[in-house]
Amino acid sequence: MFDDNSHKIASFYVQNVKEPVPNMLYYWLFGLLVAGVLAFNIYVIVLVKRSKIKKKWLKYLAIIFLNLPTLGYKAVGGFYFAASIQVMLGISFYYSGYANCLAAFGIPLGSLVVFYKLKKRLYKTSDDDLPNETQVLDPAQEDSENGQGNTSL
Repeated sequence: MFDDNSHKIASFYVQNVKEPVPNMLYYWLFGLLVAGVLAFNIYVIVLVKRSKIKKKWLKYLAIIFLNLPTLGYKAVGGFYFAASIQVMLGISFYYSGYANCLAAFGIPLGSLVVFYKLKKRLYKTSDDDLPNETQVLDPAQEDSENGQGNTSL
């Protein structure tokens, strides 16, 4: 408590946490899984960026916002499940002492759908609108069509 008149701390209250110090191994191992989800989301964003599909912005939104349900781990509370959306590329990471640390990720449904459709070539690409170009023949076939066939024996 802070006294405004004297500008001194009058008293303070210590939070009495009765929880034992948790084993942080599971927290950090779960953090590796969270990092894997982040890496997968970034990988799919790079695949979309390099592709020639139309309406890329819709795919980016799906990757960023369709990360649900949420699986998480609190060092004091253990594992938990929530039906909420993880907005920042599907992850959530908070470390502030033993009592408040949290690692969570949303199952990357948007990334999984976009990845599957990219690999199966189910999206319309900008190449679909181009007219069919004439097929380029190899030089030996071009020479034979021009009457300059290969005369060497």
